[in-house]
Amino acid sequence: MNTSHCPLCHSLRYSVPEAYRSIGLPKYGCSLVRCQHCGHFFTRIEGAASIRDLYEEEHYELVDTRKSLFGRVISFDVKSILRYLERIKPVGGRAAMLDFGCGKGVFLHWAAERGWGGRATGIETASKRAAFARTKYGVDVITDEYRGGSIPGGPFDVITLFHVLEHLPNPTELLKQLLDQNLRAGGLLVFEVPRFDSLQSAVAGR
Repeated sequence: MNTSHCPLCHSLRYSVPEAYRSIGLPKYGCSLVRCQHCGHFFTRIEGAASIRDLYEEEHYELVDTRKSLFGRVISFDVKSILRYLERIKPVGGRAAMLDFGCGKGVFLHWAAERGWGGRATGIETASKRAAFARTKYGVDVITDEYRGGSIPGGPFDVITLFHVLEHLPNPTELLKQLLDQNLRAGGLLVFEVPRFDSLQSAVAGR
């Protein structure tokens, strides 16, 4: 994998903020760059690396955080999102939800706890995280990589993607396929992406 173009507008023109000229492990030659056409920040990788290599490094190591402070913060955030969703679209026993990139299944777990009693499905290609979601939370997880078309259990009333789009080489194309084929008319799309100008970014830095 060698990302040298903007994943949103596909421009090849970008600038490199000096403070982010080298991020992550040096062997991958990663830098954070800013597209000069649309302003989007993305990671440029100079060396050769596979997706599997990148996501098996220590920063993505699977850890059971359910009883930790971090786990409680995540659960609080998830429940806040669900409360907001419920104000927009009251839940019912037939509501169907898809969490695309469901990770360890935390969001689907709390959705079920709050009464989203219909079909709740997760997609997670990282096998260890998918297994955690199934065994620890009892959620239904599909591990096949999505390449378009209808997903079993759909169409869905709500589709969520939390910190997924920034990991995709062609996020707009995937979103179009996902929504056209799987979101029920009048349904809701919820997605969350990191912001370069956020407080978390300022604290975390490189």
